[in-house]
Amino acid sequence: MDERRKFPRFTIEINAKFITEDNKESSCILTDISREGTRVEFSTKEKVEIGTGIKLLICAPEKEGPITTSVIIMWSKALDDDPESCYIAGGLFAGIAPEDKSLLLDRAYAIFKETGSRNK
Repeated sequence: MDERRKFPRFTIEINAKFITEDNKESSCILTDISREGTRVEFSTKEKVEIGTGIKLLICAPEKEGPITTSVIIMWSKALDDDPESCYIAGGLFAGIAPEDKSLLLDRAYAIFKETGSRNK
């Protein structure tokens, strides 16, 4: 299978909250990140549909408040093939401050340096 991504993905585990277009809020975890997007594990039984825009509030101990960004969902699937379980999805950043993106990528790179591995 050909790799379609322009940038490598790096493993990261960051707690966040997401807010859907209809203002539903739930917790999630960012599980990897690249220059253009992120993979998110959602703690919700409601599928996040492809093309949906969500707002992420990302926990950032280095900052006074959360990192706020929008993400457009590009793919989504249920974990363990059970639609009653959690979902994972990949999305493109659609509005993140350059300094916030740098902060997240620096954190991911530090993990990469420690472990020597990254997502493929």
